[in-house]
Amino acid sequence: MSSNDTLQRLAQIIESRKPAHGGDPDKSYVARLLHKGPDAFLKKIGEEATETVMAAKDLDYSGDSVEIKAELKARLVGE
Repeated sequence: MSSNDTLQRLAQIIESRKPAHGGDPDKSYVARLLHKGPDAFLKKIGEEATETVMAAKDLDYSGDSVEIKAELKARLVGE
């Protein structure tokens, strides 16, 4: 699966978590963030960015940059 396919799939999942499409904040973390509004996503993006910077200091980039991309995508789809 290409990274473009992965991002498209992620966008579909996020779209399905919107309250208008039946996303339940009690069952889905993404639905909970969507329910809380844009500030919740921006806060999470900031947290992930900080973790990425700290990982870069230790030369461990493992999953943090991927999490930032996912949070940004969720924020953009959430609009």
